[in-house]
Amino acid sequence: MPSGKWRGIRGLRYTPPMRTLAHHRPFGILHRYVLREIAVPSLLAFALISFLAVGNELRERIEQIRDFRGTDQGKAAFEKAAQLRNGLSHA
Repeated sequence: MPSGKWRGIRGLRYTPPMRTLAHHRPFGILHRYVLREIAVPSLLAFALISFLAVGNELRERIEQIRDFRGTDQGKAAFEKAAQLRNGLSHA
């Protein structure tokens, strides 16, 4: 009689599902293929697009600050910020 856990019909050996997948070689090859041919290029493309999107957003924000700085309200705000910065550095 073989050793192992017994479940269900007497005489049939129970093998956990993950153990059977671990010994199946083509399954490992498939994972390497998916990683090399699909997952890695997708992640690289996502990173590149994210980087470009963040760069465009930063450029847009810098332009908004430049435009704001030219207005009377912007000049007053930057003067107040400079006063606060000087007050905190002397404290």
